[in-house]
Amino acid sequence: MILKSGSLRLVGWSNSGTDLILQNSSGPMKAGPIDFDLEMVSMKGGSQTIATLTDVHADTMTLSPDRLSVAFVARRSDKDDIWVLILKSRETRKITNNGNTRTFYSSLEWSPTGKTIFFDKQEQVNTISMFENFN
Repeated sequence: MILKSGSLRLVGWSNSGTDLILQNSSGPMKAGPIDFDLEMVSMKGGSQTIATLTDVHADTMTLSPDRLSVAFVARRSDKDDIWVLILKSRETRKITNNGNTRTFYSSLEWSPTGKTIFFDKQEQVNTISMFENFN
């Protein structure tokens, strides 16, 4: 197995349950957008690159409940958007169309069915929002 000498971040187990999915960056994982390879690493040895991703907020990479897709936030053209990568086909799809350079997405979470992605949306750096008395 050959992995870059940099930073690794565990995304989760593959759908087969025999491989790990890792983020593999040649530099440090940081809060801002970075470039990294998404790798499938076999427990028997060996690895393969699933995708090379650019300008991604590394801490937003989230594996779907069926472990067939990952969702992440990428900052392209100075705007955050949520993307989904289908692991088997390696197809990526942008699922938001953010028109504001000051709107930021984070904290992605798949619903148990895998049909919905929940997320935080922050529009001002100095504002904290809170939900109260919800059922």
